[in-house]
Amino acid sequence: MPEQWDKSISFLSALILHILLLGLIVFFNIEPKKQPQKLVAPENIVQAVAIDENQLLAAQRQKEAELERQKAEQERLEALEIKRIAEAKQQEKKQKEEAKRKAEERRKAEKKRKAEERRKAEKKRKAEERRKAEERRKAEERRKAEKKRKAEERRKAEKKRKAEERRKAEAAEKKRKADAKRKAEERARQLAEEKRQAEEAAHYKAQKLNKMQKVQARIAAKVLQNWIRPRGYYTGLSCVIEIQLKGGGAVKTAKIISSSGNSIFDISAVKAVYDASPFKIPYDIFNEFRVFNFRFKP
Repeated sequence: MPEQWDKSISFLSALILHILLLGLIVFFNIEPKKQPQKLVAPENIVQAVAIDENQLLAAQRQKEAELERQKAEQERLEALEIKRIAEAKQQEKKQKEEAKRKAEERRKAEKKRKAEERRKAEKKRKAEERRKAEERRKAEERRKAEKKRKAEERRKAEKKRKAEERRKAEAAEKKRKADAKRKAEERARQLAEEKRQAEEAAHYKAQKLNKMQKVQARIAAKVLQNWIRPRGYYTGLSCVIEIQLKGGGAVKTAKIISSSGNSIFDISAVKAVYDASPFKIPYDIFNEFRVFNFRFKP
């Protein structure tokens, strides 16, 4: 790289010198059109060119010296960098060797630790196997004892169940007999009550019917007393009158529902009913006579 730089500087210096020489030659050979120019002596031209070339050469030598100094400085820095790199590599090598040594120590320590752990784990495994075997033995003993206990409990429970079933069966039979007896007694009482009620009802009905017949007979007698026999009456006539009573037994309405065939007879019968009002009817059978049919047959 420095050699290429030196060649470039030399080439540029020569090129600049030739350009300056060419410019001076052209400048002094051209004649201006309007103003005449003084002619310079050739020896002055040569002297000026020599001075410029010396300056250029001095500048070139100074530049080369500067480049040489920079080159030396660059080489010194490169040597220092090489030395630094070598020292760094040496340090890195030492660090790697130290790391390798420590890694080997750690590997051996880890190997030893793992071997110790395996030994302890094996010892623990065997102890665990012995413990589990002991637990299985005890569990088997407990299982057999539990099986025996449950079998005994089942036997006692079965015995108790059968005794309870016998007791329940006896109690159920006793209850069934008691229920049957109670139902029979209840049925007998119910039949007796029904018979008594029927007898009472029949007696009440007979009394009521008897009372109603007496009332009807009184009504018929009273109507007959108030009946005025019409002229030209023929024996054997009868009609049915629907009578509606008011409170107190007074006649509210009376109308023929089954005619005798003789309107005069029918009218006289209805009139007799109104004239016989009010009828004396007991309170307990008044509802039966609130609206009733009365056959009038004198």
